[in-house]
Amino acid sequence: MPMSTHLRLLLALITAAAAAAFRPVCAEPREAGWSGEAELGGVGTGGNSRTRSFNFRGRLSHSRDSWVKELAAEALRTSDHEGITYEYLMGSGRLEYRLGEHTYLFTTARYEQDRFNGYDHKVSETLGVGRQLFSRDGLSLDLEVGLGGRHHQFSSGGRKDEAIVRGAGRFSWEMNPVVRVGERFYVESSHGSTYAESETALRLKVNEHFATKFSLTVRHNTDNPEWSRATDSVTAVTLVYDF
Repeated sequence: MPMSTHLRLLLALITAAAAAAFRPVCAEPREAGWSGEAELGGVGTGGNSRTRSFNFRGRLSHSRDSWVKELAAEALRTSDHEGITYEYLMGSGRLEYRLGEHTYLFTTARYEQDRFNGYDHKVSETLGVGRQLFSRDGLSLDLEVGLGGRHHQFSSGGRKDEAIVRGAGRFSWEMNPVVRVGERFYVESSHGSTYAESETALRLKVNEHFATKFSLTVRHNTDNPEWSRATDSVTAVTLVYDF
C-alpha cells in the first residue's frame, strides 16, 4: 500500500532526527495574546487520487485569562490535463475555557468539502471536556471527549444528520529547540459510520519564525461510496511560518 511506504519514510526521518539531536527541553507555558502559523508546500496523495500538487494550512489563536479561541483552515487541490483530480477544503473554529491548570471545556465547529469522497460538504459541531495528562521534559499529551452532531450534504443531493461521539488527542515531543515530533488525531463515530483523521509530523526549526515540516495525514471513512476507497493519505513537505 502507498500509505505503508509513506509511513516507513516518515518513521525513518523521525529516527534519524532523534539519533542526531536528542536533547530534551521543558515545555513552555501558554502565553496570553495572539499566535499562529501558516504552511505551504508540495504533497503527494495516495488513495482515491495519485497526483502531485500543493497544499495550505493556517491557524490563528488568541489566549486571554481562561479563554482560548482558535480558527484554522486547510486547502488541498490537485489537477492534471483533464481538470481537477482532487479537492479538499476545511475550516474550523474552536473555543476553550480552562477549568484549572490541566482541565478545560471546549466547543468546536468544523466544515469540510470533499466532492471526490461522495459528499459535497460536511459540517460537525461538538461540546466536550479535555485534559492535559502530562507536560514535562518536552513531552505533552492532551485527550478530549465530546458529544455533538454531524451533517452530510451528498453530491447526489441527499442529506444525512446524525449524533456523534468525538474523541481527540494531541501529542508533542520537543527533543530540543530545533526538532519536534507531533501526533494529532480525532475520531467521530455515529450509529452508522466512523470518520478518523490522523496527522504525524516531524518539524525542524530553521530560525525564530521558519521551520520545515514532514507530515503524513491519513483520513478513514467507513461510510464511503462503493466507487471510492475508505482511506486517503497525504504526505507533505511544507515550509512553516510561525508568528
